Amino acid sequence: FLSTLPFDTIFTSPLARARAIAEPVAANLGISLIVVPQLREIEFGDWEGHTWNEIGAMFPATLAAWELKSPEARPDGGESLADVGDRAKKVRSVLEASLGALVLVVAHGGFNRVLISVLLDLPLSAYDNFTQQNASISVFEATNSKWQVQVSDSTCHLT
Repeated sequence: FLSTLPFDTIFTSPLARARAIAEPVAANLGISLIVVPQLREIEFGDWEGHTWNEIGAMFPATLAAWELKSPEARPDGGESLADVGDRAKKVRSVLEASLGALVLVVAHGGFNRVLISVLLDLPLSAYDNFTQQNASISVFEATNSKWQVQVSDSTCHLT
């Protein structure tokens, strides 16, 4: 599906699961892939590899702070929502430098939800209002740095 669209640029996270989607699209279109480190998934530190219940038992105080969506709350050994927001703002600048082009961004659900909040000029805590299923597609359009959602979290291409 993605290979049928005439993308001018493809930005991807450096993580293998994102590159596995982006690389074939770039190859089919004959364009180079641009790896953007800021597109990586949220770093959850010591929480990674654990269920939410395990995290609650092992790190109750930091999980409670995280669930309050405080921008400064941070998983043990991970990055805060404010840190992720700073990365998302950098990505927004990269995207706005490409206004007028058809751009594919391949990233990760957690980061994408923060990026959506940044693109729509919402508070970072709004990230939890968005869903981003695996392999879903969201489409945004910008006019004069004002972003609008055209499609959100679509998986119609998977059926």
